[in-house]
Amino acid sequence: KENDMEISYGYNKIKELAKLTLKAGRTPAIWGAPGIGKSTMGRELAEELNARLCILDVPLLQPFDYAVAVPNHDSKTVELYPTGFLPTNERALILIEDLPLAKPYQMIPVMQMVLDKRIGNIRFSDEVRFVITGNREEDTPEVNPLPTPLNNRLSHFNLDADYEEWVIWGKKNGIEESITGFITSQPQFILTQPKDGEKAFASPRSWHCLSDEIKGIKKEWQLRALAHANVGVQASQMYITWFKYLKDINPVDIIENRGYMSYSTDRAKIFAVIQSVSAHIKQKKGEYIAKFKNEIEGFFNWLSGEFKIVFLKELVEHTKTSSKIDKLIEFAEQIPSAVNYVGQIRDRNN
Repeated sequence: KENDMEISYGYNKIKELAKLTLKAGRTPAIWGAPGIGKSTMGRELAEELNARLCILDVPLLQPFDYAVAVPNHDSKTVELYPTGFLPTNERALILIEDLPLAKPYQMIPVMQMVLDKRIGNIRFSDEVRFVITGNREEDTPEVNPLPTPLNNRLSHFNLDADYEEWVIWGKKNGIEESITGFITSQPQFILTQPKDGEKAFASPRSWHCLSDEIKGIKKEWQLRALAHANVGVQASQMYITWFKYLKDINPVDIIENRGYMSYSTDRAKIFAVIQSVSAHIKQKKGEYIAKFKNEIEGFFNWLSGEFKIVFLKELVEHTKTSSKIDKLIEFAEQIPSAVNYVGQIRDRNN
């Protein structure tokens, strides 16, 4: 995403750029809203670079937490001794969290680390890399400006909440289907700004928390309360409404008995129908598609153009061994009327 001042990218592109920056021996700074995935990215970078991860919550630390000054009575000097939690001579990634929330005096050790690869007389080898994360002024009013010399030594990347990337990740990592389906249909709720007096707000992190908490929940008041507690009033109200649609949908009837003809064209409900039908087809897989090919094609033709694209994308199985396009082509060969839409999805993915 681009505007007059800043350029922002989705999660996967930022991680790719950050990895290139680290391999060049430089320091990436990843900026974005709370709960958008900055810390997760730091952890993944350490794992992919085969480096030990060390996390610094800078606003919680004092300068003496990094090294302690001890008098040397023999030499009549004061010597700095490391406290031992920072890696200095091994392959490591130091994740410097929430730097703009720190006070200026708390930033001084970070400046030494990034600018000179040292704290006092304690030096870091070239095997030690740094990643900085933090919120921007538009994300929260509590941020403090970074010193200009530090800013000028960083590669700055703005992380955007890409709902499609998050939905793909969510399907791989066990996020409740009702949540991934809701975000697919209402992408504006992947990330919201908290309103005055409201503690909870929607973010990739809070949706993940909600997914963990509602597994196995059957009572509506519990679902409503947990949604409210995690993603705030507006997002939870919209999610509960959408969830009710999903609960009442019978995908077997829709496919095998052309039950889709009885559904209205309400946007939220159509998204719920697509989510339910696509999940059912993916569970049944090839033989089922072959047996009910005509019925599935009838459902596909009943959808309007925009929803045809959504349906095809929902049918894609996101695995590490095959691409999305290959899966779509495989499906399109069985549903002839879907062929014309494969090129559109290929263009969007590129």
